[in-house]
Amino acid sequence: MLGERALTAMFPPEILSLLVTEHYPKFSALEQCIVQIRETTEAYCLGLYRSAITTLLPCIENAIRALGVQLNINQPENVGTQFFLSIYDAWLKYYIYDYMYRDYDWMPQSIRERKFFGGFDERFQIGLNGRNYFEKHLYQSSKKDIGLSKLNRHSILHGFMDEYHTKGNYLRLINLLNNICFMMTIAGESVSLFLPEKTEKYQAFYANLTVQERVGLNRAMFLDANSIAR
Repeated sequence: MLGERALTAMFPPEILSLLVTEHYPKFSALEQCIVQIRETTEAYCLGLYRSAITTLLPCIENAIRALGVQLNINQPENVGTQFFLSIYDAWLKYYIYDYMYRDYDWMPQSIRERKFFGGFDERFQIGLNGRNYFEKHLYQSSKKDIGLSKLNRHSILHGFMDEYHTKGNYLRLINLLNNICFMMTIAGESVSLFLPEKTEKYQAFYANLTVQERVGLNRAMFLDANSIAR
């Protein structure tokens, strides 16, 4: 698939290593799940896509709840879809009123609406697109999900969907996590969105991922040669 090829080009092991060793740890909101996020990159490189995806999904929820805390929405035990969507909505409102128009006493109603910002503002579009993907695909009711990428949280965790384990779907979650990290910076996290410099820690972990990638390829060849499903 074209989408999967684009995602694997965007997020090779080199970039994944940089994200999990040098970028994500800078977000205080991700402190509770940073080890779990890092472990998913190892599972991914080993070809254990089911494990990588199901382990990363709770981290996505954790990140959205952390964004909510930044926006003064703190309900740590609420895991409902509408609650997560309300956090996206709060960010979209925050962006318009507290980020773009924070020094304005008045502005016409027509330039305070989502439709206005959604038509030209790329930063607003990042948050809006994340919300739409979350609502229409990742957290869509399993009865309504069209199964385009087979990446639906409810279907996966309740055992309804068995073809979600692809490289592209894991990287879609990484892309969504990056989307949420961007939203966190707008909401106050003082973290640069440029990729950080490469460090010894990064180099060591990248070497680790390349080894695991080779092991994963050997594992795939072994399973295929012996007609064992993977």
